Amino acid sequence: MRRRFLPIVLVIGALSFARPGHAGMLQDGWNRSLSVVETTTGYILSPFQAASEWALSFLRSEERALAAELNRFVTTLRQDLSRFETLAGRAGFSLSNISIKPAIIPEVELTFEPAEEITPAAEAALRQELAQLTGTMGALERTIILLLLDVDERVEAIRPNGFRVSEVAFALVAIFPEMTINFVRSETAAR
Repeated sequence: MRRRFLPIVLVIGALSFARPGHAGMLQDGWNRSLSVVETTTGYILSPFQAASEWALSFLRSEERALAAELNRFVTTLRQDLSRFETLAGRAGFSLSNISIKPAIIPEVELTFEPAEEITPAAEAALRQELAQLTGTMGALERTIILLLLDVDERVEAIRPNGFRVSEVAFALVAIFPEMTINFVRSETAAR
């Protein structure tokens, strides 16, 4: 029987200590405990908070730098494509398609179709002009236009009988051109 009353005695005892005078002491003890926990937690978390603030700041600045770089890339791409189109036209090709795969290193694919035959004198003048191009972009332009000028000779050994070059595509991945040549039957369209 005593065991039944033990929980009741404990509750009554606890309530008797919860008089108004004692409640303040309990509250003060609780506040001091919370203060110690908050201080300890602050010490533990402060390096992590500083690191996360630095990481977020870094990411925001990198995001702004990446956006600025993308804007410069788009501007340069427009200028370069105009120059490519002009040079390709002088080489007897027209720029027919542009594909762009946005990424950290964007991939640009340019597709050219044969447009017209050029004279040997015009080809010689263009080759001389291409030899004058300098820098990375100049080397890339020179490589692509020279490949277009020489495409018929380069593919003669692999061209299927009765087919002609219908388009030449260059995928520019990190400025290394990868060339793809498509053929169509000669009777469907003449060069």
